[in-house]
Amino acid sequence: MTLRYERGPSRSPLVAAAEVAAYGEPSPPSRHTDAELAALIGLLTGRVQTVVVGHGRDDASRTAARAFAAAWQRPGREIITMVDWPETAASWLRSARRLTAPAPDAWVVAAAPLGFAQLSRRLRYSTGWDPRRTFAFASLHDAPARAGRPGDGVRAARRHRRRWLLGDPPPVSAHAAGNPDARRPRSRPPWSMGWNITGDLDAYLTEAGDFLRADPVENTVPLGVVETLRAKGADVFGEGPLFGWWRPDAGVRGTLLQTGTFPLQLSAVPDQAAAALADALADRGVVLPGVSGHPSAARAFADIWEKRTDAVAEVHMRQRLFRLDRLEPPDPRPDGLPRVATGADHGLVFDWFRAFEEEASAGGLTNAALIDDRIGYDGVLLWEVDGRPVTLAARTRVVSGMARIGPVYTPPEHRRRGYGAAVTAALARATLDAGASHVVLFTDLANPTSNGVYQRIGFRPVSDRLILNFRPGA
Repeated sequence: MTLRYERGPSRSPLVAAAEVAAYGEPSPPSRHTDAELAALIGLLTGRVQTVVVGHGRDDASRTAARAFAAAWQRPGREIITMVDWPETAASWLRSARRLTAPAPDAWVVAAAPLGFAQLSRRLRYSTGWDPRRTFAFASLHDAPARAGRPGDGVRAARRHRRRWLLGDPPPVSAHAAGNPDARRPRSRPPWSMGWNITGDLDAYLTEAGDFLRADPVENTVPLGVVETLRAKGADVFGEGPLFGWWRPDAGVRGTLLQTGTFPLQLSAVPDQAAAALADALADRGVVLPGVSGHPSAARAFADIWEKRTDAVAEVHMRQRLFRLDRLEPPDPRPDGLPRVATGADHGLVFDWFRAFEEEASAGGLTNAALIDDRIGYDGVLLWEVDGRPVTLAARTRVVSGMARIGPVYTPPEHRRRGYGAAVTAALARATLDAGASHVVLFTDLANPTSNGVYQRIGFRPVSDRLILNFRPGA
């Protein structure tokens, strides 16, 4: 690393005395937890080998730094040096130079917010420090805006509901300490090679959006889920959604998505990438209900998951993805006509969604907000005979020219009359009219009837999926 000792602007880069006074008597940072330490180690594993550890002189920061160093060195990785600094100093220049004199892959910081806010300004103005290679314990999230958080690339561990993730500390306020850097747009996080995991939907779309949109048919599930999250909120499927992407080289080559009690959705990736993801998620202590993906990758993930956790993988369903080639409506058409569901149909639609889930052994996934959402964008079609609904078909939003049909449900008393095929064909036509270039759906390979019906109306096979559920081991 080439150090850059530049002459700073006429104003000091440090937090002004008046701002420090306004901050009040700083409280010591909270002690780290074992889960936080394990998550930070796991989040860095595979990214870097050599580390410089920096810490404040309070007991909690010193203890966290020593615990990290011991855990990091245990498998043979290198700590180049450890550097400490005070909460108050004349300029912090000596500490800044000691911290940046080596050339580590990364810096790890355990510190009280105010002290590091001061040091980080000296680092920016007087050294070649790269904040994008700096990772911190959760204490850096505790700084009030007026104290000036490090921001702009530094990532700190934070608890995202039940999971520890790496995230950017909140941005420094535009007026903080008169620091001109605070007025600059936030820089793009320096995501690493390999798997990157986050709870941030915007980061997921920024990094993996082009990959998803490049093949909307194969990526139908994440694209559809993301559009719903954007429209209805991040917790519409359940608390704590998890996102990720796999970058083996300069570009993204795979993704993950997991929401609520749904299985982890894994895109088409090599088996070794799926296995590496299972290791990474196990390191973070993530709990998963299952995994869904291309059969080989799903199996590779599950093999590692069983070894790393007490889970046992069981086959829930084998699916086939179909894409509409040329629409061929049933001939002869059964009695009745299609009708777009409205708010007045909410109760019926909700009950039939739940009945579909029960038959598919996936009960409890539907909620009222999701039904409202589907009805709101004309995403549910009923087939009526003499004014009475006899079947329904639903679809996702059109995104990247693609929409996915599902579920299709006919109550037992109305089956074997062609209603399911008719409503599916009618919804496929409406979806094309709504602007979709690709209309897709999944079938259960154990149901030869539905597989035959969809092929007769123009759907053709694309690829297979395997859904595995994880249950606790004995």
